[in-house]
Amino acid sequence: MSAAERRAGEYCYLEGFKLLLLGGGSSSGSGSSSSSGSGSSSGSGSSGAAAISDDPAVASGVSTRLPPGLTATQVASDFLSELRRFAIKRLCKTSPSLDTGSVVWCVTVPAMWDEAAKAKLRGAANRAGMVTSADPESLVLALEPEAAAVTVAASAPQRQQLSTVTARGPQKKRPQELEAGDVVMVVDCGGGTADVTLHEVVVDTEGRAGGGGRAAAAAAEGVHLLEAAVGKGVLAGGRYVDAALWRLLRGRVGPDVWDEWQRQQPREWTDLASSWETTKRAMKGLTVQLQLPPGLVRMWQQHQPIDGSGSSASPPERQTARRAAGGSPSVSLGVKLCSATGVVELSEAVLEEHVFGPAMAQIVTAAEEVKASGLGQGKKVTKASAVLLAGGFGNSRLLQRRLLRLAGEWGVPLLLPRDPGAAVVTGAALLGAEPGLVRARRCRFTYGIGATTPWSDEHEMHAAIFGYPQKIMNLEDQAYYAADTGVRHVAEVIMELPKGWRKTVERRLDYQFEVDMRFGASEITVVARDPRSHNAVAVRVDWR
Repeated sequence: MSAAERRAGEYCYLEGFKLLLLGGGSSSGSGSSSSSGSGSSSGSGSSGAAAISDDPAVASGVSTRLPPGLTATQVASDFLSELRRFAIKRLCKTSPSLDTGSVVWCVTVPAMWDEAAKAKLRGAANRAGMVTSADPESLVLALEPEAAAVTVAASAPQRQQLSTVTARGPQKKRPQELEAGDVVMVVDCGGGTADVTLHEVVVDTEGRAGGGGRAAAAAAEGVHLLEAAVGKGVLAGGRYVDAALWRLLRGRVGPDVWDEWQRQQPREWTDLASSWETTKRAMKGLTVQLQLPPGLVRMWQQHQPIDGSGSSASPPERQTARRAAGGSPSVSLGVKLCSATGVVELSEAVLEEHVFGPAMAQIVTAAEEVKASGLGQGKKVTKASAVLLAGGFGNSRLLQRRLLRLAGEWGVPLLLPRDPGAAVVTGAALLGAEPGLVRARRCRFTYGIGATTPWSDEHEMHAAIFGYPQKIMNLEDQAYYAADTGVRHVAEVIMELPKGWRKTVERRLDYQFEVDMRFGASEITVVARDPRSHNAVAVRVDWR
C-alpha cells in the first residue's frame, strides 16, 4: 500500500473474517466498531476496551466491520476466488494438460461450526467457482480435527509419525504410531477456534474404500476413524492469546496512542503481529521481550513524560486510561516498557495468567468434557494428540506444557505430529480424495421433521393426563413425534415442484417425494427424488 493510499484512508484491512461466518456476517452497516473502510487497520485495537472484552469476535482481532455493502459470505467468496485462481495457475504450470473442471476442492471448517455456518461457507465457495452445477460433489468440507486425525492414522507414506511430548519438549527419537483400537483425542488449536474431538482407530483387513491414489491406498489397508464422542469447540485459538497481549500493550502505551498508531501505520501493525507470532511459537516460559515498532515508540514518547532515570512516568490520567483498557497494578508490574529502546518485557506470571492462561483454561475444560463424554460411551482415551493448525498455537511450548500436565493426570502420553502445521491441510487433501477414511460420526443433536398427523384417541389421552405437547408414538410408521420444551426450529427444506405437477394428482396432498436426509458426512444434506419420473428434485436447505 502506498503512503498516498494510506493517507487517503481508502482501504479496509480485514483479519479473521472467516470467524464471522459463525455469526451474523453482516456488512459494515451493522454498527460494529472493530474496523472501518476509512483507514482502520484492525479489530483488536481500534475499539474501546469494553467492546474488546464483550464481543468475542472483536476480542480475537476479527474485523467485524466489513467493506460497505458486503457480507462476510461475500468477503469469504472473494478470498476463495483469489485462492482458487492462484491454485489453478500453479497446477497448470506443473500439469499443462490438467482438466480444471475435474479438480475436487476441500475446504476445512472448525468442528464447532453449526450447519448454518457450513452452509455460508459452501455458498461462498459456490460463488468462488469451486462447485459446478454438473458436479456438486466437487467441493468437500472437512472438519479440521478429523483432517488432523486422518493424517496421523493414515497408511504410509503419507502418515505423519508422532513424537512423545515430555517436559523437555517433543522427543523425535521416540516415534509413536496409532494402532487399531486406539482412542485418540485430537486437540486442534487454530487461529480462532480450538476443537477437541475423540476418535477410535479401526483397521480392517478387507478394506472397503475405492478410488485411487494414496488416500485410497490408506483405505484399502482398512485404516478408518470412528467418532467416539461428540466433540466440543471453544473460541480459544491463538487469536485470543494475541488479543490478550494487545490489550496489555494498548493499556501500557495508552489507548489513544495505540489506536492512532494502528490507523496511521498498518504495515507496522502487521509486522508487530508477525513478530509476536514467531515469538509465541518459540517461547518456553520465563520472560519475553518484544520490540515495539519505531512509529509506535515515537508516538508514545511524544505523549509520555520521562523522569530523570530515563524510565517512563505515568501521570494520573494515563493510569486511569490504562485501567480502562483492562490494566491493573499487578499486571502493570509485569509489563515493563523501556522508553529509550521501545522494548517491552513481559513477566512469566503475566504470560501464564493474562496472555495464555484464559485460552488454555478453556481448552483444558473442553478436553475434560469430551473425555467424560467418551467414557460415557465406553471409550477410554489411550493416546492424546495436540495438533496444530496454520497460525501456530499448537506449536506453543506453553500450551504443550499445559496439555502435558493434563495428559499426565490422565495417565496417557501427549503426542505431536512431525509437522503439526501441515497436519490439517494434509488430512484435508486425503479426505477430499477419500471421504470414507472417516467411517462414522456422531450427530450433535436429535433431528426430526415438522409434520402434522390426524388427532387420535392417544393424543387426547396424553393431552388430558400430561398436557400438550408430549412425545407421541405413531405405530403406523414406528416414529415418535415430539414438540417438547427444547425442541427448536433449525432449518427449512424447500423442494422445487416440477412443471405440471398439479395435473398428475387429484388432491394437492397426494403429490409425494422420496426424501433422504443424510447425517454421516461432515455436513447434513437432503436429497429428494420424484418416484413418478425417477428424476432428482432440486432441494434447498435454509439453516437458521
